[in-house]
Amino acid sequence: MNKPGSLLDELRTQYEAARESADVHADVESFQAIDARLRKAFRWLEKAVTYLSGLKPPIGHRFDLGHGLVFESPRFGHGSVGQHEHRIVGLPVLDEINIRFGFSQPTRCCTSWGFRCP
Repeated sequence: MNKPGSLLDELRTQYEAARESADVHADVESFQAIDARLRKAFRWLEKAVTYLSGLKPPIGHRFDLGHGLVFESPRFGHGSVGQHEHRIVGLPVLDEINIRFGFSQPTRCCTSWGFRCP
């Protein structure tokens, strides 16, 4: 048979477990804080892409795409940054950042082909 007070002990244990799990959720950032960080990142990316579009710097790297197609030092051609908002609790919240960019004609394009005879 159950001892008197065992129900009280069980309820106390369940309460402590529920309180500890509530404390874990309290450490999660609010959606307003996440939205503010995403908007700050968007502004930074937008400024960076705008500078790159104006400068059109060469990219000091060799891109070997395989099958003999190689691009050496292409130039940044154009870019854009977009965003998508979603409503949470009636407030517009940024939930997606899109980055699009393209390269202008590379300064040098090298190809090499090899054939193997049986």
